[in-house]
Amino acid sequence: MRCDFFLHVIRSAHLFSVLSIAALLLIACSMRLSAAQEGIPSPVVPDGFGVNIHLTHFPTAELQKFKDAGFGFVRMDLGWNGIEKTKGVYDFSAFDTLLADLDKADARAILIFDYSNDLYDGGLSPYTDAGRAAFAAYAAAAAKHFANRGVIWEIYNEPNIGFWRPKPSVDAYISLVKATVAAVRKADPNATIMAGATSAFPMDYISALFASGAMSNVNALSVHPYRGSSPETAALDFARVRAVIARFTPPGKAPLPIVCSEWGYSTATNGVSEQKQAEYVLREYLANLAAGVNLTIYYDWKNDGPDPANNEHRFGVQQQDLTPKPAFLAVQGLVQALRGYTFRHRLAAASPTDYELLFEGPKDVALVDWSTDPAADPAKQLPAVTKVAPGDPRYVTLKHAAAIRFTPDVRVAITKDDVAATVQVANPDNAPATVLLSNLANTKKLALRPGETKTAFTQLAVGADGPSTQPIDLKITWNGDPLTVISPLDVERTSLLDVTVAPIGNDLSVTLNNPLSSAFKGKVTLTTGPNEKGIAHSVSIASAAEATVAFPGATATQSKLEAVDDSGLIWARQTTSAFIPVAGWSPLAPPSDQYHVVPYVENSPTPAKSIEVVPSPPGGPGGNSLAVSYDTGPGWLYSTVTPIATDPIPADVSAIAIWIYGDATGASLRNRFVDSTGQTFQVDGTNMSWNGWKEVTFPLDGTGASHWGGANDGVLHGPLLWQALVLIDGSKLPAHAGQILLAAPSYALK
Repeated sequence: MRCDFFLHVIRSAHLFSVLSIAALLLIACSMRLSAAQEGIPSPVVPDGFGVNIHLTHFPTAELQKFKDAGFGFVRMDLGWNGIEKTKGVYDFSAFDTLLADLDKADARAILIFDYSNDLYDGGLSPYTDAGRAAFAAYAAAAAKHFANRGVIWEIYNEPNIGFWRPKPSVDAYISLVKATVAAVRKADPNATIMAGATSAFPMDYISALFASGAMSNVNALSVHPYRGSSPETAALDFARVRAVIARFTPPGKAPLPIVCSEWGYSTATNGVSEQKQAEYVLREYLANLAAGVNLTIYYDWKNDGPDPANNEHRFGVQQQDLTPKPAFLAVQGLVQALRGYTFRHRLAAASPTDYELLFEGPKDVALVDWSTDPAADPAKQLPAVTKVAPGDPRYVTLKHAAAIRFTPDVRVAITKDDVAATVQVANPDNAPATVLLSNLANTKKLALRPGETKTAFTQLAVGADGPSTQPIDLKITWNGDPLTVISPLDVERTSLLDVTVAPIGNDLSVTLNNPLSSAFKGKVTLTTGPNEKGIAHSVSIASAAEATVAFPGATATQSKLEAVDDSGLIWARQTTSAFIPVAGWSPLAPPSDQYHVVPYVENSPTPAKSIEVVPSPPGGPGGNSLAVSYDTGPGWLYSTVTPIATDPIPADVSAIAIWIYGDATGASLRNRFVDSTGQTFQVDGTNMSWNGWKEVTFPLDGTGASHWGGANDGVLHGPLLWQALVLIDGSKLPAHAGQILLAAPSYALK
């Protein structure tokens, strides 16, 4: 409903009618303003379930299809080059049409401030003060033009990879975010703004955004969790990001929410089946809700091309001609079943591979169940909705479970043994209720009258020496009856310092990076046994600086590392693995005769190249390194460092750590291994945003790995063999001949 339409009617009406219509105008405009002020949506279906589009107008039949699907959001590029074709002149008419279409479908928009403009900075991503100012001015003009329309603004798209030209630069993106946010806030103080929009989860990049202060005046961090593995595996990545956010969140301020603003699964020849896509589109949205991510944008609305072998042509939930794929029908069915229901909790299940989510409706509750076990019946891998109405034996327990309200996102304990959890209880009964919330010795008692709501703050105890992410049981009783159906709360323990542990021969090198505004001064201690005093180093680390300390002979056993400042505050605490070197690698004579570089074009290998041994530059493991040359450019180009003949990967290892001398091109670093069934696993490491030495760790337990071929079940069937010790993917970068150095790879023992 457009407020300017009512203004037009008022001008042509009689006075009595004017007064009546004016009242309607105030109501209508306040409703629209209210929608705009919602900002990031709540977990109500389908308010936070959206889809990427590549159009600014829905023809009548397509708009009806969009309504039929039931999405609550679209995401679309507000490309700078198309908006400002004459300096200082902005044309938003196409997007006026788009938002008018969305009004008819009761949907909102994420519009992306993105890319370059031929009028500025030579058509490259904004890198000068003048270019950034022009980008910020275009963003401000858009925010002013579309104020009170419920738009969420996103600053750029995947700036950490090749979409930022000529090559990714976190510093350049930080400068753009700061300039854009300031301009948009001036144009529309109530604007909802997201930044980040990262491809995958580049933790160094995200940490730099928060450390710079660029995220201090935005409303959400957006990420794109693409992966070949199942959607539920993103929960661990969200937890790691929340740990970063928590570290930079001032006391008393709510942590910034996370938005999944793009993520899909292609049904191309080498992608997933259409049935699997249907499963994953629902599981992506539902698993994100369970992880505390309320807004999910699926990529994308319809297939973008006719080629079944082209990955980019097959992400749609429909064919190009709008013929529904199973994914479309799955979305439609879920939205129809759960429209207006609010997600409350993930419930306890018999197996970690079983998911059961509780939703609360106006008159009943609903359960959504599915299995992540790839060996399960396909029908069980597709989420199914079950309504539980009053009179059902389960209803009272589930109604009380829904009355326990807490955000489902991971709690973060920063170098502490406990973390506070805020729990709200809303008594839905016509009788008084006594609710006990307890975790170990900490118990809170709430006495509630019928219809009353109360809030409690309770502490969750976190084991000091356990894994970084731990499930913590919050024991709940309702009028004496245990309420055991709610799954445990996850707590992520993190540090104020970024800690990198890297073996160099028999010594352990520990690098501590301080991203905070305050300096660290204290001791770093490594303890190798329960009765050992440990080896301690006095360390001072200025703000935005780092220090490296060495612990001789510490790679052979598991150790406990602590960094404690002079006041006694723990800045970092973690357990380090024992390491063993990869067979054949010696500091002075790395095995150049055992590896070669295989360039790939469009996934097809080309003739292999030999590898040269060169002296290692300072700042790394010393000795000699392998020099690996690779090429980037348009097309699917990547290179692998492949063993000529290989022994099995040891069975008792959890990860491999490799020293890599980067060239800051932004190329993606991965590795590949194959199991005994012929199933290939590909593990993402990081985007190469650094110059010089850095130790990169790749998990070897299947965590976060995409997989294909063989059993194709995501389960590791040993023994495992290397296909690529390192894979360098520059397929989204400008043409470039690059070189990296590899040295001192070691396995981390389980």
